[in-house]
Amino acid sequence: MSMYMKLTPRQKEAYVIVFVCALAMWVMIALAAWCNGCEPVVVADVRTVMALPVVAETWNVSAYCLCDICIDVPAFRDGITASGYVIEPGDKFVAAPPSVPFGTMLTVPGYNDGEPVPVLDRGGAIKGRKLDLYFPSHKTALQWGRQHVAVTWH
Repeated sequence: MSMYMKLTPRQKEAYVIVFVCALAMWVMIALAAWCNGCEPVVVADVRTVMALPVVAETWNVSAYCLCDICIDVPAFRDGITASGYVIEPGDKFVAAPPSVPFGTMLTVPGYNDGEPVPVLDRGGAIKGRKLDLYFPSHKTALQWGRQHVAVTWH
């Protein structure tokens, strides 16, 4: 009697698939380690396998606050963003279309001293290449107005 178990063709195929998947995962990890400054991330979007800086793209960027002029639905002025984040004084974040996952970090020139801010909110009118920056008051939101700026994804 042989000490090796005989495998059916279906079992052999399953072992090959597992081996190929494990090899592919090893290659992705090795590439991530080799790529200078890149770290593997959980894939939240088809376009991201590793956290690679993305080239700046021009977006139509407006501003909003929690007032009844900026937000016409009273239930949406409760200080809780679409991602469930509770807004606190001094917060800086972006409302973006659903194509930009919550938590994505964006740098918007002229906002937050050029430091990256997270996407934490959505909006009914935010579609395509539109973003809304959160400001604590209507006055500061009006000062921003609407601008076309080069936004960088991180």
